[in-house]
Amino acid sequence: MSLLKYFCAIFVFLSFASIFAQDNNDDTERKSTILKLDEVRFKFADNKQDFDESTLEGIINTTKSDNFLRSEFYTDSKRIQKYYFDNGFLDAFVDTSTAIGSDSSMIIATFIINENTRYKINKVFYNGLEDINEQTYSLVSNDNFLKNNRNYNKAEVQLEITRVLGILLNNGYALAQADVPDIVKFVSKDSALANRVDIVLNFTPRSRFNFGRTNITISNNSYGINSDDIRRELEYKEGELYSKEKLISSENRISKIAIFQNARIQIDEIDSLEGVINLKIDAAVTNKFELKPEILAYDIGGRFYAGAGLTFSNKYFFGGGRVFTASLKALIHSFNFYRYEGLTTLFQPHLFDNDKITGNDNFGITSQRQLYNDSLDYQLTSVKNLASLKYELKNYTYFNNLILDWKIANERTIIFDTLLSIVNPVYNDFTSSIGLSVIHNHVDNLQYPTDGSYASYSFEEAGLLGTLVRKIFNTSTSSYLKVTTQNKFFWNLSEENKGASVFGTKLVVGNIFEYGDNTFELGDVSISSDIVPTDANYTIGGSVSLRGWRAGTLGAVESPSLGGRFIIDGSFEHRTKPFSKSKNLLIKDLGFATFFDYGNIWDSYKDFQFNQIAMAIGAGIRYYTIVGAFRFDLGFKLFDPGVDDRRWLFDNNIGTIFKSGEKMVIQFGIGNTF
Repeated sequence: MSLLKYFCAIFVFLSFASIFAQDNNDDTERKSTILKLDEVRFKFADNKQDFDESTLEGIINTTKSDNFLRSEFYTDSKRIQKYYFDNGFLDAFVDTSTAIGSDSSMIIATFIINENTRYKINKVFYNGLEDINEQTYSLVSNDNFLKNNRNYNKAEVQLEITRVLGILLNNGYALAQADVPDIVKFVSKDSALANRVDIVLNFTPRSRFNFGRTNITISNNSYGINSDDIRRELEYKEGELYSKEKLISSENRISKIAIFQNARIQIDEIDSLEGVINLKIDAAVTNKFELKPEILAYDIGGRFYAGAGLTFSNKYFFGGGRVFTASLKALIHSFNFYRYEGLTTLFQPHLFDNDKITGNDNFGITSQRQLYNDSLDYQLTSVKNLASLKYELKNYTYFNNLILDWKIANERTIIFDTLLSIVNPVYNDFTSSIGLSVIHNHVDNLQYPTDGSYASYSFEEAGLLGTLVRKIFNTSTSSYLKVTTQNKFFWNLSEENKGASVFGTKLVVGNIFEYGDNTFELGDVSISSDIVPTDANYTIGGSVSLRGWRAGTLGAVESPSLGGRFIIDGSFEHRTKPFSKSKNLLIKDLGFATFFDYGNIWDSYKDFQFNQIAMAIGAGIRYYTIVGAFRFDLGFKLFDPGVDDRRWLFDNNIGTIFKSGEKMVIQFGIGNTF
C-alpha cells in the first residue's frame, strides 16, 4: 500500500512538471512571435486625400510603440474613421492591412482610407427656442457659426451650441441646457439634397430669472473686514436680469482683492415663483502682512537682468482693498550693467467711488552703473514718483482702457573716465511729465495670444512744471512731447488645435518733439542742447526687438546706448506649440518660433532713411510656464546698415555668420516678445 502511494506521488509531481514546462514553452513561443512595427502607411482610395499624413499620425496610437499591437491597430482605424466623420465625411470607411517588413519579425501596417464625398449643411434648425423673448432670439439668429452650403464640421456645431447657450445664460435663462444635436442625412434622388445634412440643435431654455439677494460670509475675519469691500465688486444688482457673464466677471473682480482667497459666487436658492436666483459668497481672509524673498528676472531696455529681492506687503492698507508693497532689489546684466532698486507701491481700487477707476502710486529710487563706450561709463541715480489712473471701459467698445499718469523724476548722472580714473561733473536733470494712453485690447489671451488685436496710442508731455522748477532749484529740465503708437495682430492658423500654430505681427512707431529752451548744467557750464531724459528716449535691439543685435548697440544715432527720438520697430513671428495635446507633461508646454524683425532709431523723423532700416531673422525655443514663457532666441543680422560693406547676411562667410556678436546673437527673455 505504501508503494502504491509512492508511485501516485511521483505521477502527480511529473504531471505538474509537465504542465509547468508546457506553460513556459507557451510563454517562450508567445515572446518569440511578438512583432515589431516597421512602418505605418496611409493608402487613399481614388487618390483622394483631404488631410495630410502628419495630421492622421497625430490621431493614432500605433506609432507610439515599437511593438505592433493588432488590437490598437484596429482601434486606430476607428479613430481615423471618426475623425473623417466629424469633419463631414459621413460615409468615410477605413480598412486595414498588414505585410511583413524588412525581416520576419517586422510588420508594415497600412490604413486604407476611402473618404467618399464630403457632406455640406443644408439647413440649421434651433429646436426649443420658440418661446424665448424676441430680443434674445434676434441675438441667436445673428453671427451664427453654421452657414448653409458650408462643409459639415462637428467642432463648428459645438461652437454654435456654446454660442447659443451663452446667449441664453446671459439673458436671464439661468437654467438653460443644450441637448445632443441631431444630424439628419438625406437619402434622396434629388441631386440638390445629395450629400447634404440638416442640423437640429436642441435646447431647453426653461424660465427666465433675475438676480436676487446676495449673502456674503467672511471667515477668519480677524481684521474686521467689511462685506461692502466685496459687494462693490459685483457687476450685477439685485433685480437685474440674470447674466452668467456678469457673474463670472464679478467673481474675477473679487479674486483680485489680495486679502481674500478662494472667494466664490454660488447659487444659494432658486425661487421659481418670484423668478429670482439668490446667491451666496463665501470668502476666506488670508494674512494681512507678507514678507517674502524673490528671485527676479526682468527685461529692461532690451537687456535681461537677473537678481534677488525682498518684498513686504500689506494687503489691507487702511482698509478699502488698498494694497501697499515695499521692495528692495539687486539686479545684474553683466559686470558692466547692474542696478539697485528700492520701490514702494500703493494700489487704490474704486477711486472716486467708481468701480471702473483704479489708482496706483509708485515711488522708487534706482542706482545703476552702465557702460557708455570703451573708455567711459556712468552711474545714474534717479528718484521717481509715478501716479496713474486707469479707467476700464466696456469690452464691446473699440477702446477699452484709458490710462492717465503723472511722473516726477530727478536724475543725477556721474560720468567716469575709466582710462584716466577721472570723475567728470555731475549732470542733474528734473522731469515732470503727464501722459495719456488710449488702449484697444481685444486679444484672447495675454500670456499666449492666438487671436485678436491690440493697439495703444500714448502721449507724454514734459516741460510745464519743469520750467518753474528749473528757475527755483537751478536744475536741468526738458520740454518735449512724446507720441507713440503700438499695434499687434494675431491669427490662429490651426483649426483642429487652437494655439498650435499662431502668426503674429507688431509695429511700433514713435517720435519725441522737443520745444522751448532746453538747457542742462554740466558743472559750472550751461549748455543748450536738444536732450531728453535717458529713460524717455527710444532704444532698440535686445531680446524683444531686432534680436540680431544686443541691446543698445543699434541705432542711426551717435550713441545707440543712450537711444534716439524716432523709432520704427516691427516684427513678424510664427509660434508653434506642437505638443499642446500631448499627455507628456514635460513636452506639453514646449514651443518654437521663427521671426523676422525690422526697424531702427534716429535722432528725428526727418533723419529717417529706408536704407537704414535694419533687419534680423532667427528662430527660438520657448517653454511656457505660469509666469510666462522662458525664451531662447538665436538672431542673425539679415541686413546691417551700420557697416560699410557686406551688409547682407549671406555676403559673409560661415565663420563670420556664426561668430557670436558679429552676425549672430543669443537672446534670453521671459514672456513673449510681444
